[in-house]
Amino acid sequence: MKLGIDYYPEQWPENRWPVDARLMAGLGLSYVRIGEFAWSLLEPEEGRFDFGWLERAIAALQVEGLDVILGTPTAAPPPWLTSNYDILQRDANRQPLAPGSRRYACANNAAYLEHSRRIVTAMAQQFGRHEAIVGWQIDNEFGCHRTTWCFCPACHLAFQDWLKAQYGTLEALNQAWGTVFWSTIYSDWSQIPLPWPTLAQHNPGLLLDFRRFSSDSWVRYQKLQLQILRHHSPNRFITHNFMGSGEGGADQQDYYDLAADLDFVSWDNYPQGSLGIEHVALNHDMMRGFKRKNYWVMEQQPGVVNWRPYNRPVPPGLVRLWTYQGFGRGAEAVVYFRWRAGRFGQEQYHMGVLRQDGSPTRLYHEAGQVAQELKKLPPFRRKAAQVAILFDYADWWTIQLDPHQQDFSYLKLVRDIYRDLWAAGVAVDVIRRSEPLDQYQVVLVPAPILIDETEARRWQAFVEQGGRLLVTFRAFVKERSNIWTDQPLPAWLDELLGVRVEEYLGLPPDMRGAARDLDGKRSFPYWRWAEVLVPTTAQPLMLYNQFYWRDRAAVTQREVGRGRAVMVGCWFEHMLPGPVWEALELDRFAAPFQVPPDVEVIAIDFDGGEEGLLLLNHRSEPALVQLHRPAAELLLDLPLTQMITLQPKGVAIVQF
Repeated sequence: MKLGIDYYPEQWPENRWPVDARLMAGLGLSYVRIGEFAWSLLEPEEGRFDFGWLERAIAALQVEGLDVILGTPTAAPPPWLTSNYDILQRDANRQPLAPGSRRYACANNAAYLEHSRRIVTAMAQQFGRHEAIVGWQIDNEFGCHRTTWCFCPACHLAFQDWLKAQYGTLEALNQAWGTVFWSTIYSDWSQIPLPWPTLAQHNPGLLLDFRRFSSDSWVRYQKLQLQILRHHSPNRFITHNFMGSGEGGADQQDYYDLAADLDFVSWDNYPQGSLGIEHVALNHDMMRGFKRKNYWVMEQQPGVVNWRPYNRPVPPGLVRLWTYQGFGRGAEAVVYFRWRAGRFGQEQYHMGVLRQDGSPTRLYHEAGQVAQELKKLPPFRRKAAQVAILFDYADWWTIQLDPHQQDFSYLKLVRDIYRDLWAAGVAVDVIRRSEPLDQYQVVLVPAPILIDETEARRWQAFVEQGGRLLVTFRAFVKERSNIWTDQPLPAWLDELLGVRVEEYLGLPPDMRGAARDLDGKRSFPYWRWAEVLVPTTAQPLMLYNQFYWRDRAAVTQREVGRGRAVMVGCWFEHMLPGPVWEALELDRFAAPFQVPPDVEVIAIDFDGGEEGLLLLNHRSEPALVQLHRPAAELLLDLPLTQMITLQPKGVAIVQF
C-alpha cells in the first residue's frame, strides 16, 4: 500500500522541480505520474521530438527516489495535428467536434492512429528502459465527456466491416436484427447507416451493435499502444485510468474488454461525482472485478473539484477516509490528483496538495498523516468475498436503449442491491456475468435481460451444488441481437427458477405498491417495475398487496439440488427485503454486530493470519461501534476494547 501524486512539471518553472520532488519524497509519496497531456511539448512540430525537458523532470524525481509512471499523451493532440489532418470526431449530426480541449479524436481515423503510433513509439524508445520508469498509463480516461461514440465516415466504414465480421452474411444480419420491421432489409453492406438522428428510433439491433463496435474501437486503439510499449519497455506495468461507473462516459465503454490486455486496472476516484457513499465502494469493487485482481487509484479527489454543478466542500478527514477505503477494497496504490493546483487552463478551481501559490492545503497534512500511519501498520488485505453481483455492459446498454419506464436504470438497480449488502458489511465481488462462480456461496443477478444459454447452465450447476442464486425482473427477455425471445419468460431460466412471467409492468412515479411475506406480518414497498410471477415448480415467498395483481406472487423460491434459486419480481425500495435476505442466508456474511448508519465495515486479513476490520465513518458526527468481541485499534494504538468511537469522517483499523 503506497501513495503517489499526479504532477505536471511542464506547467511550472524548471527550478521548481527539485523543490517539488523533495517535498513529495518528504511527504512519504512513492509514485509520480507525469506526461499524459504533454504532446504539444513532446512533439512541438510534426516529426520533431523534444524529450530533453522530460528527461530533466524525470531526473529531478529520480534523485529523490521517486518512481515514475509515464503517460502516453494521446488524449490531447497538438494544434498542428488538428490543423494538418482531419482527425476530429463527428457528433450524431455529423458535425466535427472542435479542437481546443481533449478527447476529440476518432479511434478509427487513420491519421490519428498513425500519429499516435509515432509519438508512443518515440516515447517508448526514449524512456522504455529508463530505470526510474516503473510503468505506463495509456492515454487518459477513454470515453470521458461521452466520446466513445463517433459518427464520422471512417467509423461508418469501420462499423460495416465490424458487422461483416460479426454476422458473415447480410441474410444473417437481417435475421438477427429483424429488419423486416419497418422495411429496413439490407441488400448491401454499404446501406447500413450509423445511428444518425431519425424521426423515430433506429433498429434496436443496430443501436446495440453500434455500442459494441464503439467500445471495441477503443479497445483496439489501446492495444495499438500496448503492443508498442510491451516491445520497447519490458518489465514495466501498463495500465489505463478508468472512470468508475457513472453515466458521464464510463457507461459507453465495456471495461471488462478494456481491462483484458492491461497488467492491472487503475481508476480515477472522484466520490463527489457518485450517486451516494455506497456507490464509491461499489466502484472500488467493480474495478477489482474487471480483472479479478487488485488495482490502483490513479487519481484520487484531493478536495474541491471544478467540474460539478455544485462543487461541495470536502470536510477535514474525508480524503484520508477515501484513501483508506481504497486500500481496504483492494487498491495497491492511491495517487492523489494533483500536486499543485493549476494557475491556468480549464481546471483552475480544482484543488491540489499545494495551492496555486505553492503553499500546502489541508490534503498535504492528511496525505502526510496517511503516509506515516502506513509505515507502522502491519500489511493487510481485504477478506475474500463469498457473495457476488453479476454485471454486464450489454445488459446496461440494452436497457438504456429501451428502458420502457424512463426511471429504470440498470446502474441504479445494481447500486440498490449493493447498498443493502454494503450497509450490513457484506463483502461483495462485482464480476462479469460470464465468470466462473466456484468461489461464491451467494450470487445476485440484476436484470440479465440478454439471453445466454451457457450462463443459464452455469447458474443451474451453481445452485445444484449448494449455491444461493437471486435473479431479478427483466431476466432473459431478449436474444443477444436485441430482439425479443420467442420463449416464455424468463427464457431458459424458467426451469431453474420454477416460474413464468405472466405480465411485466412499468410503473409511473405515482403508482407505488407493497408486497408482504406469506404470513402477512411484514410488508415492503416497491416502485418502478413489477412482474406478475406464476410459480410452476417454485414456491411463493412474497405476495403483492394491491392493484389488479393483488395476492399474486412477487417473489418466489425453489429448492434445486443442495441450493436455492430466488426470483424477485419487483423493484423494492430496499432490494433485499427481509424474506429475500433470509432465503439467501445473507446473515452468514454480514458483520456480526449492529452496523451504525453510514458506517462502512470492511473485513480484512493481516499477513500474520489475524483477522480485522476497517471501519469508516462517513457521517458528519461521531459514530459508536459495538464490536462482537474485543479487538486492538491499531491507528491510535488502543488496547483491547469492544467499543470503538469513530470521529466524523474517522477511520479505525481493528485487529482481533
